[in-house]
Amino acid sequence: MTRIMLIGGGSEIANAIARSLHQSKKGSEILLIGRSGASMDRAIAVNTEIFGEYKCRTIECDFLDPQLTAITVRNAVIDFQPTISVLAAGINIIEPKSLNTIQMSLVNFVSMCTAGEEILSHGKGVEKSSLIVLSSIASFRPRPTNYNYGSSKAGLDFWAEGAMTTIQKRTEIILIRLGKVSTSSSLSHPWAPFTQTPDSVGLRIAELVGRGTRTIWIPRILGLVAFLLLLLPKNIWIKLSIRQSKDKN
Repeated sequence: MTRIMLIGGGSEIANAIARSLHQSKKGSEILLIGRSGASMDRAIAVNTEIFGEYKCRTIECDFLDPQLTAITVRNAVIDFQPTISVLAAGINIIEPKSLNTIQMSLVNFVSMCTAGEEILSHGKGVEKSSLIVLSSIASFRPRPTNYNYGSSKAGLDFWAEGAMTTIQKRTEIILIRLGKVSTSSSLSHPWAPFTQTPDSVGLRIAELVGRGTRTIWIPRILGLVAFLLLLLPKNIWIKLSIRQSKDKN
C-alpha cells in the first residue's frame, strides 16, 4: 500500500503531485500536515473526494516552530509509515523585512530540513520509500528582489544534496528545482519565463518516483538557464534582475 505524506498540506504543488500519484496508482492513502486555513481546507476537501473519507488524514502544525515540526513529523512517520513524502511547505514574501526573513528561514529551511531528518531517521520500517524535496532556481544566484527566499531554498537544496550521499538504497531522494509555478500565492510575484502549472509539475514528478535518487529541473531547460546566469558578471546580473522586476511586475 502506498501512503503519501505532504509536509505543507495546503501547498497547491504538493497536492498536484498527490493527485498525479493517485492517478498513476502510486497513492492510496494521504496525510496532510500543515497550518489550518483556507488552503488547507481546500486540500482536505479535494483529497477526501479523491482518496475517500477514511483515506485522507490531517495533522495541524505550524512550521514557524521547528521543534513542534520535529515532534509532529516524527510521530506522523512512526504512525503513518509513509512510502512517499513531500517537503513542500514554504513562503515567499517579496518585501525584504527582518521579520519576513526570519519566517522564510524557519519555514523554508529549518523546519523542512528538520522534517526531512525525521523522515529519514524514523521511516526505517518502510521497505522502500521516496522523499521529494521542492527547491527553486532562486537558490542558485541571489537577486536583489528575492535573496531572502533564495537563501532559504539554497539551504534546503544543500541539505538534500548532502542527504543523498548518506541514504540507504531502499530510500530515494528526488530534489526538484522549480522555476515559477502559477499558484494563488504567486499571483503577485514578478513575471518569469518558463512558468509552469501545478498540474504539469505534479505529472512530471509522479513519473520520477521509483526511478532512484536524482536532481531534476522543471522545466528541464532551467538547468541550462541557471548555468548561463551564473556566468554573467555580477553588475550585469543585478541590473537585469532589477529591470525584470520593474518591467514585468
